[in-house]
Amino acid sequence: MPSHPFRVLIVGGGIAGLTLANALQHAGVDFLVLEGRSEIAPQLGASIGLAPNGSRILDQLFCYDDLEKLAEPVQSVGYHDGRGRELCPRSDGFQLFTARTTYPVCFLDRQKVLQVLADHVHDQRRILLNKKVARIEHFPHQVVVYCTDGSSYTGDLVAGADGVASRVRKEMWRIAEDAIPSTDQNGNPLLFGMASFRGIGAIMPIYYFLHYTFSPTHKFLAADSRLTDLSFTISILPLTLLFFYHPFFLAYFSPTLPLRHTGIWLWHLFPLWISLSQTLLSRTAIFPRTLSHDRLHNPTRDIQTIRLTIGSLALLSAGIYIYVALMSGFSLVEIFVPRANCDQHGRWCWDSDSSGVVV
Repeated sequence: MPSHPFRVLIVGGGIAGLTLANALQHAGVDFLVLEGRSEIAPQLGASIGLAPNGSRILDQLFCYDDLEKLAEPVQSVGYHDGRGRELCPRSDGFQLFTARTTYPVCFLDRQKVLQVLADHVHDQRRILLNKKVARIEHFPHQVVVYCTDGSSYTGDLVAGADGVASRVRKEMWRIAEDAIPSTDQNGNPLLFGMASFRGIGAIMPIYYFLHYTFSPTHKFLAADSRLTDLSFTISILPLTLLFFYHPFFLAYFSPTLPLRHTGIWLWHLFPLWISLSQTLLSRTAIFPRTLSHDRLHNPTRDIQTIRLTIGSLALLSAGIYIYVALMSGFSLVEIFVPRANCDQHGRWCWDSDSSGVVV
């Protein structure tokens, strides 16, 4: 087993390679950057964008403060054609990122990003220039990188950060071919599964009140994956009481059979009544849509409404269950798994089933 400290050879001194170098530096892992060009921050490429997820990592590496001084935050983005006509309206998406993460979306010169990342490597001797990789050899306890200038470097791990025309990738294929012949390098991945058209997926009925859809999950997410539209959230409780519970109790307590059938018919279509009512109410001043304002200035505004809705319906459902258990005159086992005459327990079984629907 090797007795020397664990060492990582980073091939490529670009954004990925220098970021990895800074991460290994803070983790106390020995590393060496092999850059093929003659300078670490050449004037190549255009600007580069920093999103909050990347800025958070750079902040942990103590590089973000210097980058922020050089960056220009973006407030909004719009798209126009060659005549200046607006193709896509401006949105507050970038402002939302800043409000939620404290990191703005910003752009700056790619050369400046490289220079800042390189300057934060404490030991500049770990960054070697003019080191173009010729080949890589893999041994049981070490890996050796041979460069075109005749030099070689030994380590325990090679990290390929040398771009789209990666020499490291080619060497990986070569080593894999030597170890396992006939490795197919030109094959295409096979994708299969259930597809949907314009967000409408296959729907499989499980029960008359329950369905399973294969639509993409993101179609059912709240806006920006956290905040719900308060115009819909605040109306769900009164509309559920009106179109779900009211017909349900009408059918249950009605003394006449026709009225019971009417209540059941209305109850079975409660998703339709609720969705139509929510759509209409959201277009009025009764339940105004405040999502655009809330997502920036009050992202937790809907939490209390959600708690009230879930808590109220849970208490009502629990009350129905308790009512069934106390008024039936039978144990819960006899209610849910009747062992006597079906006619004797039929009504109570129906009660229990309806209670399950409520929950």
